[in-house]
Formats: sequence, structure tokens, C-alpha cells
Amino acid sequence: MYGEKQQHLKTLEGNVQSLQDPGSFERSIQQYQQQLIELESLQKQKQEGYIAIKEDVLKEFNDFMQTYAALMGYQDKVLQNLKDYKDKHEDYNIVLSEKEKEMLSSD
Repeated sequence: MYGEKQQHLKTLEGNVQSLQDPGSFERSIQQYQQQLIELESLQKQKQEGYIAIKEDVLKEFNDFMQTYAALMGYQDKVLQNLKDYKDKHEDYNIVLSEKEKEMLSSD
């Protein structure tokens, strides 16, 4: 509260001074124009930084998606190979006769 009052008082003093001294008004305008230029420059720098960060994030995301797609393709291939192996080897089920079962169980 006290800080706000002091800031307001400084602003009023500046206004009174600029009314008393016409050159002060021109200096104030130049000062504000310089501040505007600095702020616009800072804003541009920050925006360029944000764009660079956005590009990095998008690149990383795209790399992830490519890696994920490759992994899913590999997974599908491995699962298909397992299914093919299972299908191929089901035909060759060995069935023991009763005599062979007895021989195995007697050991």
C-alpha cells in the first residue's frame, strides 16, 4: 500500500515537473519510446526462444513416433513369426502309444 502511494506520488511529481519544464516532456517521450523499443526487442527474443523450444519438442515427438512405429512393426513381425512357428509345429505333435507310455512310467 505504502509502495503504491509512493509510486503514485513520483508519477504526479514527474507530471508536475514536465508541465513546468517543456523539455522534460520531450525527454519523457524519448525515454518511453526507448523503453518500448527495448521491450519489443526482448519480446522478439523470447518469442524466438519459444519457437526454437517448440521446434525441438516437435522434433523429439516425431522421433518418438517413428521409433514407436518401428517397434510396433517389429512386434507384429515377431508375433507373426511365433504364430507361424506354432501353426507349423502343431502338425508334428508326437503322440505316444499306450505301450510307450507304460515304458516311460516304469522307469
